[in-house]
Amino acid sequence: MDLLTANHYVESSTGSMDRDANSTERRICTRQVASVALSSLDVARSSPSHDPISGLDLVPHGVQLSVRSMNRRDLVLAVLAASQGRSLTPVQMQKAAFLVTTNIPQVVTEGPLFNFVPYDYGPFDKDVYAEAHALAACGEAVVAPSAQGRWNTYAASAQGLQRGQQILAGLAPPQRKYVEDVALWVLSQSFGSLVKSIYSAYPAMKQNSIFQG
Repeated sequence: MDLLTANHYVESSTGSMDRDANSTERRICTRQVASVALSSLDVARSSPSHDPISGLDLVPHGVQLSVRSMNRRDLVLAVLAASQGRSLTPVQMQKAAFLVTTNIPQVVTEGPLFNFVPYDYGPFDKDVYAEAHALAACGEAVVAPSAQGRWNTYAASAQGLQRGQQILAGLAPPQRKYVEDVALWVLSQSFGSLVKSIYSAYPAMKQNSIFQG
């Protein structure tokens, strides 16, 4: 399967889900201006697991953090801000959110975490798109059709970059570095190498795959 064909089917018809999420979130969006100030940081880091394919430290075990008022929407914005204004494809957005949620879940202190399940191209949760659309409705993200027009891309707006950087600044250095490393790593990967790297590190996420690369 070539890259354009693969991306056409990425995350099971992303475009239609995005339109539904956008419509809903524009009705329910409320402006988030919450402080991301820290209290009682207690950081202890042990040697992380090492991903042999990418060289990224995927699993930073033993890192503990006390953060005030951060939810999964903030997590998505932090990932977008860490991407330094560059747009993420659906597969990049999903895999970045999966890695952060899986490996440093303690950064989300309010509301539910994402619930990733094995899907066509590995870990997937439609709520990642819903949160991105909520950010777009608030002016903090830009959701736009790709150049090919077959799927959407996700980026922080100027306003979103500002708040996203505040969220990142509220993390302890190991957590901030991990989020930034993950964002830049997914951006550096081709579709195939990203999916294969995730399958290598998380074999259980391959069970429903249709990826043939």
